[in-house]
Amino acid sequence: MRGAPPGTVVHVVATDPAAPLDLPARTHPGTRFGGGRSSPRNR
Repeated sequence: MRGAPPGTVVHVVATDPAAPLDLPARTHPGTRFGGGRSSPRNR
């Protein structure tokens, strides 16, 4: 993601059930984590 201009939106698809906890913890300071959703097949 280096070099991505400010305002870039990144859509992440993860199969790890811990991703909703891990991603906010690994978000670079000064950026926002918009939240997460589970797909119906992963619930």
